[in-house]
Amino acid sequence: MILGLRINFHEQDKNVLYSACLVPLAREAQGRAGIRAAWLQSHWLFGPHAMLYLHGAAQPVQALARELSRRIEDYLAIHPSRLVIEPKAHEADSQQLGRLELVEPPYLPLRADNTVELVHEHGGDTFLRSPEAVQVKGRLIGQGLGQIVDASELVIGGTPALEAAFRGMAAIACRYPKWGLISGYQAFLSHWKEYFFWADTDGRLSGPLQESYEAQRAQLVAVVESARSAASGTPTADQHLQGWGQWVDSSLPIAIELAKTGDILPYPHPSRVQKAAKFSKETEIQWSGSDDRNYSDFHQAFRKLDFTKLGNGTDFAAYRFIINNFFELLPLMGITPMQRYSLAFMFTQAAQEVAGETWDVTIARSLQRQLQSTPDMRPTLPWVGENG
Repeated sequence: MILGLRINFHEQDKNVLYSACLVPLAREAQGRAGIRAAWLQSHWLFGPHAMLYLHGAAQPVQALARELSRRIEDYLAIHPSRLVIEPKAHEADSQQLGRLELVEPPYLPLRADNTVELVHEHGGDTFLRSPEAVQVKGRLIGQGLGQIVDASELVIGGTPALEAAFRGMAAIACRYPKWGLISGYQAFLSHWKEYFFWADTDGRLSGPLQESYEAQRAQLVAVVESARSAASGTPTADQHLQGWGQWVDSSLPIAIELAKTGDILPYPHPSRVQKAAKFSKETEIQWSGSDDRNYSDFHQAFRKLDFTKLGNGTDFAAYRFIINNFFELLPLMGITPMQRYSLAFMFTQAAQEVAGETWDVTIARSLQRQLQSTPDMRPTLPWVGENG
């Protein structure tokens, strides 16, 4: 069974809460008899909070949940959150976040700050198609907790957290099955390109980021080069590259087995569009992947391809599963969604330099190869229409 503890803590900065309380408890729980996995996630619905999930046999899980609840309550009594949230302001923020993440209302009432609740729901998404997939997701996130702490077992924060996350992206991308970096970085490129297409129409985000990248270019390129070498077996002294690489190496075979059985999907289930439609027609179109909407330059080019001939869909499903689990770990280090997009921007700039060509050259070559082998080739994924 899976049980969750909802820890209501309204302070924006949760680094001390995670370092001194929740991460140590989760890692301790992983070693308890009858517990198969323990992991953490962060969310905002009904007020900022952390979730500590336990998976295992019913009796040990229930007993441990009661124990951890008491221990967390004792911690909060001494180290409480003191931020007062105005409900209407939180509701307005939640409406925007809800559209971005497809989390439906209601968004109120706020849960009481500094409280712990037992919940039977678990975090899922539209790429997961079975209870086993949810359980594996939890296990992999739990195993990743070791990568977000420093040598003193404190959760990394601030600039060191950004540096660790950048290395995580590099380590993951360089381990894309068969193709490595040249294909692996494109998932991160897609991630920020889609967001910036809607949020950066005037270049106010990408302009400063490009300037920042140029100022750090040599250092960032060197990190990606080291990540590629490490993925090929060259030892690295970079502890973050080593740690994230080990996490991917142990996680990817498990993810591939899930993908083979259809427990995780290479692309979102159609139910995601159904959820989007509940917000507005505009939101439905944005999330549809159809020809009724516009796309970034990257996605326009990519949609010309026959995706079914690009490689193994099982590998892509597994790889995307790894990235989604990695993204769940970033908020635990205090990394915001905007910082995540910014890191992806920086990483993909460096990755293209290391790969030796830009994304448009790579895609154009793939398209030319497909057209030469199949002159009447058409894009074939479900969301590509007759004019794709």
